[in-house]
Amino acid sequence: DLECLRIIQQTIQYLKLKDIKIEISSAKFYKRLCELVNDPTFVKILKRRDISSMETLVERNQITSPLKDLLLKLPQCFGDIHVVNQMIAMIQDQKLKEALIELKELYERLEIKDAFSFDLAMTPSMKYYTGIMIKGYSPYSAETIINGGRYDRLMNHFQKDVPAIGFSYDLSHILKALEREEEENA
Repeated sequence: DLECLRIIQQTIQYLKLKDIKIEISSAKFYKRLCELVNDPTFVKILKRRDISSMETLVERNQITSPLKDLLLKLPQCFGDIHVVNQMIAMIQDQKLKEALIELKELYERLEIKDAFSFDLAMTPSMKYYTGIMIKGYSPYSAETIINGGRYDRLMNHFQKDVPAIGFSYDLSHILKALEREEEENA
């Protein structure tokens, strides 16, 4: 995971885009939340970061604290390492806590942390993610320019038990972002 993040750090400079931000999160955290909430509307609410719908979900399912407190904060749980630390301190569920501690420890091992932030409400772009999830953004693109993460069980579909992590750059979004950045800075 660390090597993958380092490769992203080393290669984004070649994109020639300014102000690229990389958000990381945890599929373990996300999947455990889905288990605990057990409501088919949860993912849709999370994707939209819909605070009022989250409040309705909590009331409808009679979810009590501490999970209630977590869910009500979740749509706005993005930012620097302080967000992760606050959530670790608040969370009671051991699996949720372990997922965030793992994410925090990975982040702390990065030499350069400037471009990285956290989005604990991130939903996986692919269902097969099992650990870290990565999304990269440019202020000149409405779409992600980097997507990736850990997907340890994907190869099981091909009768291979192989851990895996990877990422990709979306070249079409990068080219559009470069064009837009050039227009705005001309």
